[in-house]
Amino acid sequence: MSFKLLQAFENLFRGTKYKHRDSSLGNFVAAHLYEDLCDGGYSAKFNERVAAPTCVVNAAGSTHGVRARRGDGKFGTLVPQTNPVRNPPFVVWQGMVALTQIGVEVKVLAKSQLKQIDRVMTDLASCSDTIKAKSPQAITVGVTAVNYSHEYTGYEGKRAFPVDRTPDRARAEADEVSRRIEREVKPRFDEFLLLKFNATNRRPFPFAWLDAKSVNTGYGAALVRIAAEYDRRF
Repeated sequence: MSFKLLQAFENLFRGTKYKHRDSSLGNFVAAHLYEDLCDGGYSAKFNERVAAPTCVVNAAGSTHGVRARRGDGKFGTLVPQTNPVRNPPFVVWQGMVALTQIGVEVKVLAKSQLKQIDRVMTDLASCSDTIKAKSPQAITVGVTAVNYSHEYTGYEGKRAFPVDRTPDRARAEADEVSRRIEREVKPRFDEFLLLKFNATNRRPFPFAWLDAKSVNTGYGAALVRIAAEYDRRF
């Protein structure tokens, strides 16, 4: 089985220009976690609520009645007397969430990772803490992707910003960023995924996982744990 979240992330880079300023991309990737939970049938309770649908993915990006920083993919109980919508090919309906059950935050470190790391870690921790403060039982899931490529081009409008380093320097920087994230941010989440990849963001826009087998098995195991925790908490 091909996991939809991993494929959605890969499609941000493979054969196309990655637009790091597009804030909707994190939402798009995060939404596929719920699709994978449904496809796997790991929790009958989760699937029944999705089918009803009494639980939905929050279309607005914030829980109704809660002043909070936008999360990348909240799933929870539908606000009564509101109408959810279905957006094929997605199975999970979208609507206004009254209470968060699962919250996902996605961050991508594509270039200049060390320059971004403090801000990214702060954003990740803040998201998890905010969800927990408003919905203490919520399952928080962090997804951070780190690019290991020594060649990369970022874009601001029509302007291109190429970055070229030696492979050893690029690997050392990415490894340091990965260690800091796992040490300082991972404990703030109930479940945390660190995705390591290679992408140049240059034609023909190639993409490769650093270790595809590890990424697949790690994510698959995380889905099983998330489903088990969902059954226990809700």
